[in-house]
Amino acid sequence: MVNRLMFCSKNGWTFDIISDLGSGMNYQKKGLKKLLNAIIDDNVGRLVLTHKDRLLRFGAVHIFFICQHYI
Repeated sequence: MVNRLMFCSKNGWTFDIISDLGSGMNYQKKGLKKLLNAIIDDNVGRLVLTHKDRLLRFGAVHIFFICQHYI
């Protein structure tokens, strides 16, 4: 995670860190909802994940699809 954040900083990207605790199968996580709302509200220009499988165990493909549409 630290390497990705350092990469973002070195490239001059501003960022917010959204994190969640809990199962990758839980679709009701606060951080996931915050991320989806930010994408839909057009408040995300770039999405950098520290671990793709940590976003959602089986639904990450859907998040990426939404990102491609909005970002």
